[in-house]
Amino acid sequence: MAGHKVHVIEADMSGGIHDVVKKRDDLGRAIAKMASYSCENVWFHDFKDPVAGAPVLLVECSDDFLERIKKLPGFAKEHDVRPGIETERKPSIMAYFFTTPAASPTPPKKPHGPRP
Repeated sequence: MAGHKVHVIEADMSGGIHDVVKKRDDLGRAIAKMASYSCENVWFHDFKDPVAGAPVLLVECSDDFLERIKKLPGFAKEHDVRPGIETERKPSIMAYFFTTPAASPTPPKKPHGPRP
């Protein structure tokens, strides 16, 4: 699609690996939600060949949408995929971010017993 390219999106990398992955997932869900509300064409990618490194998001989108991603909470930085590294659209990653609800910040309230 004209005007779209794959961007490497990094969330805040501070904390332990579980914190970093949670922040990445939260940012991925926020990107998916923003894409759904704005009817923007956005695709999540994965590397064709396994690549070791930090947990990042590979997002194919327009430059305008990228500017909106940069304003989301948890966004740290972005850069283009390095030349020679191939990615591909991944329906399983799309499904994960577009259908997995974000973790609730507070536990649900327990129902109280009958009132006297």
